[in-house]
Formats: sequence, C-alpha cells, structure tokens
Amino acid sequence: MDMEKVIIKNRKGLKMVLIVEEVENQKGLVFVMHGFGSFKEHKLLTRVAEIFNEKGFTAIRFDTTNSIGESEGKLEDATMTGYCEDLEDVIEW
Repeated sequence: MDMEKVIIKNRKGLKMVLIVEEVENQKGLVFVMHGFGSFKEHKLLTRVAEIFNEKGFTAIRFDTTNSIGESEGKLEDATMTGYCEDLEDVIEW
C-alpha cells in the first residue's frame, strides 16, 4: 500500500489536506470523512481506512475545512453544507 499526503483547494479556495492510501489491484475507492470537530488521523477513521485497504479498496481520508485538522478555516465557521461541499470537491478531484 502506498500512502501519500495531498493538498488540494476546495471550491472556496481553501486548502484541504488528504491522505490517499492506494492499494494494488484495487476493487474500488472509498472516501472516509470525519464528523463535526474531528480530523482525518482520528484512530477510528484510521482503522476504518485500514479495513477497507485490507479488503482491496483505496481509501481517501481528508480534513474538511473549518475543522480541527490541517485544512484551512475556523471551527466556528463549520456547517454541514460546507462539509458536504468539501466531500463533493474531494470526489471531483
């Protein structure tokens, strides 16, 4: 498995940090997104990604903007709409 940290911009121009865990001969692709006030390295999200990797899926974990992770923004500006838009932007990437 190859693990790579990637930085992209969302539709609002804010930096988003992703971890791509690519497996050989992948069966599919999954996006693992944290909930409100969490981050991509949370032990639960890390384990979920590992389970998908073990089953042959490439996993992409990411910090939404306006969270406590590495992506830009302030937690007080977090909204469900913004989190959904960030997921759409990661999928589009």
